[in-house]
Amino acid sequence: MSELAAVTDRAIAALAAHASLDVPFWREHFASKGLAPNAIRTAADLPRLGVMDKPLIRREGRRLVADSMSKRLFTLATGGSGGEPLVFWTDKVREASQLACKLRARAWWGIRIGD
Repeated sequence: MSELAAVTDRAIAALAAHASLDVPFWREHFASKGLAPNAIRTAADLPRLGVMDKPLIRREGRRLVADSMSKRLFTLATGGSGGEPLVFWTDKVREASQLACKLRARAWWGIRIGD
């Protein structure tokens, strides 16, 4: 196994375990499928969880937010170009990181703030 695959599998396992314990939707989803928190260990295990799509995100809403994160998040929404906006949760740290990445990428192309 390559080093990248090993790192990826560790990240998948950690995220799946966290979600199965701390996110209401995933906690119930794991239980309904009879999956233990450590059942998802590699990318090959991910199909056992099923597909997550926009209708599911719209339907489950706040139940997709980790209990440990719920107090620090706020909502944003897509523009709805596909017909209906998609509401999602984020925090200041993620948004600052996203903006920094965007500004850095634009700087690579010679585009500065205010251009």
